[in-house]
Amino acid sequence: MSRMRVACVLGQFVALLQISHSLLLGAFNIRTFGDTKASNVTLMNIISMIVHRYDIILIQERGGEEKEEEGKEERKEEERRGEEKEKEGEGKGEERRGEERRGEERRGERGEERRGEERRGTEHRNTHKKYDAQSLQRGRRGSPPFRYSFIVSEPLGRSSYKERYLFLYREDTVSVAKNYTYDDGCEPCGTDTFNREPFVVMFSSKHTAVENFVLIPQHTSPNSAVKEIDALYDVVVDVRHRWKTNDILLLGDFNAGCNYVTRSEWQQIRLFTDKSFHWLITDDEDTTVTHTICPYDRIVVTADMMGGVVPHSAAVYDYMVDLNLIHSLALAVSDHFPVEVNLIGRSFLSE
Repeated sequence: MSRMRVACVLGQFVALLQISHSLLLGAFNIRTFGDTKASNVTLMNIISMIVHRYDIILIQERGGEEKEEEGKEERKEEERRGEEKEKEGEGKGEERRGEERRGEERRGERGEERRGEERRGTEHRNTHKKYDAQSLQRGRRGSPPFRYSFIVSEPLGRSSYKERYLFLYREDTVSVAKNYTYDDGCEPCGTDTFNREPFVVMFSSKHTAVENFVLIPQHTSPNSAVKEIDALYDVVVDVRHRWKTNDILLLGDFNAGCNYVTRSEWQQIRLFTDKSFHWLITDDEDTTVTHTICPYDRIVVTADMMGGVVPHSAAVYDYMVDLNLIHSLALAVSDHFPVEVNLIGRSFLSE
């Protein structure tokens, strides 16, 4: 066997070892995740299986109040504005139709609807309490159930429709060290930056090479995605000053692509132009369940945190394929796929 072949095999072996000892993070925008969806046994069963892939998962569009219908109207208005913006660009309409055709061809029909044991999930609203998560006890395939805790933000949003950032995490692998909600200005004065300001959380794990790391979640408003993604740079600066760390990951539905962030607008985003930040979910990815091909959901890490990430582990989790769901059922769960990344495990480094 040639030296090049040996090096290749060893490289693959090391990569497998890193993943086997790693901690998996995810971010999932569960469209209008309120009481209506939580009461649907079939959907909650699927969501539970998805959640159980992760050691930590950020859930977005968790309804802060019983305002789901208003939330749907807000989403429609944002989509309408996005469509108007798209029409302003030359050739954007034809380009998007081409993307939809390619997406439709790529997706096709992907299996029959999964039928299995159904269990209703339990909904919680309290901040940083034990999360017994009866609906999550199915566990990963072939594994025992895990006990999850959670930490959740206050309801966030400028209008009567509000959302919460919800982090679910495995008690046996991670814990919450500290948290705060970023102050982006005066909402009543109209000087705030984010529609849903980041709820910043520092996690601690004895199982990872980077023991303490910060997660900055963000679900942007589509019609102000460029402004909000750029402002995440200021959040990073604030975290560095406040907690004296640069082990930071930013994740969530940034609406970072297609008609919401055009090619020319990327130069207005400091998080992109500053090359010390690494965009792990690239422009070539598709994070949508619909027939569009758009990289809305992203994971971005600082230079220091990059050393704690398993190389090439960032990915889009296509639960429609993995769980063998028909398209309509997958879309009923959400119009987004989760994005994920592995953190290098400490046990791997010590072996």
